[in-house]
Amino acid sequence: ATGTQGADGAQGAVGSTGAGGAQGTIGEKGQKGEEGESCFEFSSPVLMADGSNKAYGALVSGDEVKSVSFAELTSSDLPSVFLNESSSTLTPTATTSIVKTIRHRSDNHYFNINNGIKVTAEHPLLVKRNGTWSWKRVWALQTGDMMYGSDNSEIEITSLTYVSNDWIDIVSMNVEDEDCYFVHGILAHNKF
Repeated sequence: ATGTQGADGAQGAVGSTGAGGAQGTIGEKGQKGEEGESCFEFSSPVLMADGSNKAYGALVSGDEVKSVSFAELTSSDLPSVFLNESSSTLTPTATTSIVKTIRHRSDNHYFNINNGIKVTAEHPLLVKRNGTWSWKRVWALQTGDMMYGSDNSEIEITSLTYVSNDWIDIVSMNVEDEDCYFVHGILAHNKF
């Protein structure tokens, strides 16, 4: 005959904590961080309200630059607005804007458009592709795109080169009331 099972015993004491393990290895560098400032090279010519050109790096708050507004596009500092608009036609109205803020810094990577326009990847330019005008960041441009010229002309992108490990002084600015200005004879947005 088999007897009945006895009652469970009491739980034993908790053991001591073991020694800490070795520190893990440092992880790999992450992908793209926060967006940088949109900038042009220091000596880039900016079209002033009086029709003269002034080096980007020589601009100061209060300077008046040539600008343009379009009936089909909203003047906005918000990328969620201006990067999502497009039009097959543009109705320009010449105007001016005032430099509100300006920032100087250096960078070691940029794009060179048409062998002379040195600009950072984030900067929005007004371009026409497949018959439609829209603001596009420089990193999204393609040869064959048409940039909007200061005389309402279309300037073709014939070359577009990414340059790294070449330090240059760059400048960015905010202009108002229209959020665009002409630099190197092409229309650029003032987005920082």
